[in-house]
Amino acid sequence: KIKAVVDAAIANGMYVLVDWHYTSDEIFEEAAKQFFKEMSTEYRGVPNVLYEIYNEPVKNSWDVVKRYHEKIIQVIRANDKDAIIICGTPWYDQKILDAYSNPIKNYNNIMYTLHFYASEGGADQLRKVVEIALKRKFPIFVTEYGLTLGTGDGPINEQQTNLWWNLLDKYGVSYINWSICNKKENSAALKPGSTPKDVWQDSALTNSGRIVKRMLISKNPVPTGC
Repeated sequence: KIKAVVDAAIANGMYVLVDWHYTSDEIFEEAAKQFFKEMSTEYRGVPNVLYEIYNEPVKNSWDVVKRYHEKIIQVIRANDKDAIIICGTPWYDQKILDAYSNPIKNYNNIMYTLHFYASEGGADQLRKVVEIALKRKFPIFVTEYGLTLGTGDGPINEQQTNLWWNLLDKYGVSYINWSICNKKENSAALKPGSTPKDVWQDSALTNSGRIVKRMLISKNPVPTGC
């Protein structure tokens, strides 16, 4: 299934993020090595494919996480010397300055993960921390964000979302919304029961889906005929 999705994205001229989607502290290093060896062999030299090698570390220190990252980076670089590799940071990808203070060295095209959810407390302080890193040219990629709580549910905070978008746009940071699915939760872009063919219909979108779609179209307007 993973390769089918990656292949479809490539065929349609899209970027695709291959993510070790795991949130906790036990490190499955050998399994991750095997997975990324297979994927980086399959997609060697394909610029559409990016790798995120640890979705969300939680309580592990940056030193622990960094050692893991360096081992997985070595596996990928044996197959693909230029692919962008995005490295998770502690405490659900929010301790950006820990990574900034002790970055991964001796490899090119390395970035660091930031995740945020607009309805969580402390958003203003987190943005201040993130901007410190961005001002210093630290390479950040928001591989997951939501308009809700971190649970994927709860209230939508459009005001905080706009503040985040403004900051990220100011520094040219890429960001990926969670999520294009029809799960019954407020962060889902699609209403329950929606199917892939419904994606283009506004009637199939949730409030979060409509807000994100409006933002995306405002940055990449739909062409109009004469």
